[in-house]
Amino acid sequence: GLSNMMELTLEGNHLTGGLGTELAMLTNLVVLQLSENDMSGEIPTEIGELSNLDELSLGGNNLASTLPSEIGKLTRLTSLYLARGAIRGKIPTDLGKITALMELSLQQNALTGNIPSELGRLGGLEALRLMNNIHISGSIPPELGFLHTLEVLNLLGTAVTGEVPSNLCDNTVEGLELEVNCLRVSCSCCRTSCSGTQDDLHETSSND
Repeated sequence: GLSNMMELTLEGNHLTGGLGTELAMLTNLVVLQLSENDMSGEIPTEIGELSNLDELSLGGNNLASTLPSEIGKLTRLTSLYLARGAIRGKIPTDLGKITALMELSLQQNALTGNIPSELGRLGGLEALRLMNNIHISGSIPPELGFLHTLEVLNLLGTAVTGEVPSNLCDNTVEGLELEVNCLRVSCSCCRTSCSGTQDDLHETSSND
């Protein structure tokens, strides 16, 4: 039956409607890919019952939902792709419990609040994409500097301010691709990796 299904891939199929609570029945699911559809509604808390999930991809939909904290129960997840949607509310601190996570893509949503310091617990994280969430604010938590496997950190198009923590700067020497808004964020190590127009860079350097 459906409960034995391990992979459900229906990307780009013009699916409408919402994610039903029946999802909780698919307990053996390892891959759930429903991105690039026309789905709407909430992400149900029952998503946390899919404890075998390795990959969850719901991006490119109209899910005007908050991210339920139950998503933190998906401790085997290595890839969480929720980009280009209508997801609102704060980034749940419970994401810090998904210690297997390698890729966290939340860009182009309506997220608000700070970047939780708990993300610093994701010891294997390689990519953290939060760009184009214009209401994500606050400073960059120094805990992100503990993520020595991090290869991509993109905060362009957010309202994050302050300084890039020095331990995060140290990681750019190891090849971290760090993208921040130069006009909002002070970054001593962003000579080559601080993105923006040439005008932005000129204004920043003239204000030193």
